[in-house]
Amino acid sequence: MASPAAPLDGDGPRPPEADAASIRRCLSPRLLMDFDAEWSLVLDQAKESKSLKAVHGLLRKWQAIAYGELQDPGSHYRMLGKAERILQTGDHLGEVPARELHALIGERLGR
Repeated sequence: MASPAAPLDGDGPRPPEADAASIRRCLSPRLLMDFDAEWSLVLDQAKESKSLKAVHGLLRKWQAIAYGELQDPGSHYRMLGKAERILQTGDHLGEVPARELHALIGERLGR
């Protein structure tokens, strides 16, 4: 299932096609191991279920991860690390709570 890469403004990287080979080319060795492990599991599930729905979902998920890595290498593991810190400590270092953000937006819009 390949989806065409969307044209983007500027000269930045383009999203990979939503197929395993294109995605794999964009991944670091560490992410490649994660992708391959998940790919194997999902293919086994697809064989059992006789459905490609999970395969398509996996490709869409990893297409987004691969594109993020093209734009900002290491971003995926930084995000996972931040999520782990938040789960362990409950602290969103440097983050603005949603209610404060909504209030700021309201002020700027004159509400």
